[in-house]
Amino acid sequence: MKLELLLNEFIAECEYKQLSKITIRNYNRILGEFIRDVEAENMEQLNKHIIKDYINNLPLATSSKNQYLRCIMAFLHWYVDEYEVNMNIKVKRLKEARQIKYTPTDDEVSEILSFYNNKTYMSSRNKTIISCFTFLGLRATELIELKVNDVSLDDNVITIHRKGNVYQELPTPKQLKLQLTKYLNRYGDKLDGLLFVSKNGNELTIPNIHYMLKKCNDNISPHSLRRYCCTKMLKDGIPIVMVSRFMNHSSIEITNSYYANVKATDIKF
Repeated sequence: MKLELLLNEFIAECEYKQLSKITIRNYNRILGEFIRDVEAENMEQLNKHIIKDYINNLPLATSSKNQYLRCIMAFLHWYVDEYEVNMNIKVKRLKEARQIKYTPTDDEVSEILSFYNNKTYMSSRNKTIISCFTFLGLRATELIELKVNDVSLDDNVITIHRKGNVYQELPTPKQLKLQLTKYLNRYGDKLDGLLFVSKNGNELTIPNIHYMLKKCNDNISPHSLRRYCCTKMLKDGIPIVMVSRFMNHSSIEITNSYYANVKATDIKF
């Protein structure tokens, strides 16, 4: 069966499963490039040698090559399950050099948390967004989808629409609860559904959020604050299994990688 037709069907399946818009967009882009450039028109013509050659010849960093490989293998696994065929293609990920990614310090986080105040809607919104990233370790897409009704200040719980179409209740730390209370008491009447909207009442975009954070600190991003949240919990001695569940990591190995940022002297007992 032609690869172009299968890609359309695969994307439709991803939309049906309500995968994130970013995930679907990445699948579409990466698989579209693969189908365009690979020397095969039909799924039956693919084999591990073709895939290996394609990945090896990509002018990309190893981590990016592995992202392409993950998308291709997800596409193949879907095809095998959907069409119940025997297609034994296994391609291992390339070995990546372990790097310690930038994680903001406690002082840097304190600075960005105090960068905005609660005097205007935009400033209070930004301060609350940064607080959610810092204390809940949210992904940018998860924050954008937050609704006013997801916040229960009385129960100290906030409900997150997680990656993989999973809803998860997280406890609200005292500092975050205080900021949410100020934000909702002062500006909640401006909100109709979504917890965070633009100045004109539109849904936020990821570039909006990145721009807002860069005004505080050029190095700060939603994911660097997510790393900060995860690393801080590990430093505080919270069991890695619980941290992994809190962060909604797909495997405990991902959580374990954050230990690269934790020194023995950081652990609190």
